[in-house]
Amino acid sequence: MSSMNVRLSLIAVGSIFLSACAGMTASTQPSESTSIDVNEIRALALRHLQGSDIDRDPIQAVKLYTQAAFLGDSASQAALGQSYERGIGVKKDIVTAFAWYQLSADQQDDDGNIGIARLRPQLSQAQWNAAQELHDLFAAAVMP
Repeated sequence: MSSMNVRLSLIAVGSIFLSACAGMTASTQPSESTSIDVNEIRALALRHLQGSDIDRDPIQAVKLYTQAAFLGDSASQAALGQSYERGIGVKKDIVTAFAWYQLSADQQDDDGNIGIARLRPQLSQAQWNAAQELHDLFAAAVMP
């Protein structure tokens, strides 16, 4: 990736993160007295994805998964990998999918490892390199 593309990717990562955080309500924003429960965020994302007891909204699901993913939730990172791999709630993008799967696999998440194994043969060397750079950008943005 050229330095211009890396800068554009960093801007995109920032936009994704800010977009995900924009959906936070006062009750889910971090403060001294409360902490964010990524399990609740992930569960709400799944409800939006499936439309089980609320309206099906894959775009909102991706926003919520992104919020939880940047909070370090490996299951949400893998779910984003699946969303980007399949084009559910986002434009299909196997490079971005691979980066999310890899971030999830960094935490020994089985779904992340399975996603990597499934997508790696589909990536050209240039795509793999781009996925590595995107992974590094995501990893730098994840809250500890």
